[in-house]
Amino acid sequence: MTESPVDAALKVDAPREPVQRAEQTLETPPEEQPTRVQVSERAQPAAPLAEAARESQNQPVLTPEASPAQQPTQPEPTPPPPRAQAAAAPPVEPRLEGKPDVQQAPEPEIRVTPAPVPPQPRPAPPQAPEPRPVSKPVPRPQLEIKSAPVRPLEAKPAVEPKTLKPAEAAPAVALKPAQPAAIQEEPQPASLPKPEPRPEPPPVVGPLQSDPALRGLWVDAFGPGFKTPGEVDRLIQDARAMNINTLFVQAVKRGDCYCDNSLFPRTEDPAVPAGFDPLADVLAKAGAQGIRVHAWVIPTAVANRAVRYPVTHPQHVVNAHGEGTEQDWLTRNAAGAVWAGNDQQLDLGNPEARAYVVEGVRSLTAAYGVDGVQLDRVRYPDPSGAVQDWGYNAGAVAAYQAETGTAEMPAPADARWITWRRERVNALVSEVAQAVRGARAGAVMSVAAITYGAGPGSRDAFTRTRTYSEVLQDWPSWLASGQVDLVVMMNYKREARADQARDFDTWNRFAASVKGRGQVAAGTALYLNTAAENLAQARRVVELGMDGWVGYSYRTPELGVEEGRKAGDQAFRELSSLLVGEKP
Repeated sequence: MTESPVDAALKVDAPREPVQRAEQTLETPPEEQPTRVQVSERAQPAAPLAEAARESQNQPVLTPEASPAQQPTQPEPTPPPPRAQAAAAPPVEPRLEGKPDVQQAPEPEIRVTPAPVPPQPRPAPPQAPEPRPVSKPVPRPQLEIKSAPVRPLEAKPAVEPKTLKPAEAAPAVALKPAQPAAIQEEPQPASLPKPEPRPEPPPVVGPLQSDPALRGLWVDAFGPGFKTPGEVDRLIQDARAMNINTLFVQAVKRGDCYCDNSLFPRTEDPAVPAGFDPLADVLAKAGAQGIRVHAWVIPTAVANRAVRYPVTHPQHVVNAHGEGTEQDWLTRNAAGAVWAGNDQQLDLGNPEARAYVVEGVRSLTAAYGVDGVQLDRVRYPDPSGAVQDWGYNAGAVAAYQAETGTAEMPAPADARWITWRRERVNALVSEVAQAVRGARAGAVMSVAAITYGAGPGSRDAFTRTRTYSEVLQDWPSWLASGQVDLVVMMNYKREARADQARDFDTWNRFAASVKGRGQVAAGTALYLNTAAENLAQARRVVELGMDGWVGYSYRTPELGVEEGRKAGDQAFRELSSLLVGEKP
């Protein structure tokens, strides 16, 4: 939601400086911002959300392969030893089939000393047939022959070839080419049982798939989002994709209304086509999809330095009751300054200004079938120092003096003056709640609440927080008294920072402890966190059992969009997938 430029300047918890706050805020985003990269017609942020912020607050180890020199050397196949070639011999007898050749020769008395035969290598494994290399002749053994009388050969009768009968013929042996040795496999059982199918993993359930009861988005008017019929169509489509059931649509931004029928004048924002009623269109299209719509109203801020279009409507409060008018309703600080950062704001201590806000909200609620109204920035501006020093509108001071019977100008640190101003904030909440419930039965009254600094551990500790002492907001009392039905904390913390992540949880636990008969929801700063960090925060909200989760904002759904590194459409789809998960 929106914040003062002071809030926008520094949106994180940090040491305070004069005028500017260290809390990241949602309240004062600039009016017009450069439009981010758009992938489709969907709303894109018009500028870094730091200005539009509301109140605040990631080579395989290559195992080197062995180099060729390191690879184990495979022995080259050793060719079979060459066969010994027979020396020239006298004619031999016919070869008997199936028998070795027989040669008749002299039989000298001889002693044979064979030449050394080198050890034969182990034959290589049989391989597929391939051309044999030509065998080289092997030297014959050297014969040592002793002298001896050689007897003449005795003639022997010729041996006639013996004809074998067929029955005696040896069967021919068919030689087959060598085959590679078959790889022996492990013996397998005759039959193996069929493996049971593995069960599929259960679907991943996102935190917003069915819980919590309230799943919402803030839809701001500081940039695109719901200003044209096409933007509204995309908004409803995106809300359904994220399983959102409630939209907080910024109906009243700075004294003007994105609607046609209310006491607040129609906006002069040039992004809204003539004759188009944004609030009415959202209500019609969201209602058809079962999505609730709450009118988000800023009752205090009425002007901003960054507005790039003129505000000319004579009934606009800044023209009718602004600086220099007879009935000036603008708040001032003790030094007389009228600009609280980049904003001018109404003084809640001025009775007429407060009555104008109440009547404006009543008229809007009566004219439109809204499901609820949410007040934002219902507090005093951030102080210039440690003590709240705003509230010095002339009408407000006069009212204080009349009620307390003093004629003196109260000092900022005056305890009675501080209490009186805090009660003016309480009074506005009470009066608006009555008007809303009177105009539309069943309408939900809610506030967007501050969570500055570390979260308190008890109701008493809350009175020592900056929320209570500096901006004078006592939202736990509004729950206790029943003035509001719902408090949506602007629990804007960076998950990447351990201290802020801790504060996020502390504030959530505190809210759950003081809700009484009301409801409490955690509003998270989507624009300050990555998609995974937003998922982590949403999960903890659901695990704690809170009544709702609301994301700020639809226009800037994660840190990458805020920093200009990612398109809004892509970021929204990724976040939706994480928050909803896989549907069973």
